[in-house]
Amino acid sequence: MSRGPAPATPAESARRLACVDAIVAYLAANPLAADSIEGIARWWLVPGAGGGPTRGDVEQAVAALVARGLLREVRLSDGSVIYQGAGGMPSH
Repeated sequence: MSRGPAPATPAESARRLACVDAIVAYLAANPLAADSIEGIARWWLVPGAGGGPTRGDVEQAVAALVARGLLREVRLSDGSVIYQGAGGMPSH
């Protein structure tokens, strides 16, 4: 019987919260920004001591922001997905 993922450690929780804060700050400065998970990790987030967030940290931060209505998921015609601020340009 599967129990699902283990609870986040305090260090993981701190990294994810830092990701959320950094994404919100980036969108405040760049309200029309839109990018993939990889682009967000590479261009929106500044690595801290220890190398920065994992892909999982970024995915969970983005999912939390989508759930809170601060980011919108946009599926492009090629099937790829980007994320933009909920106040950004309309999706097509």
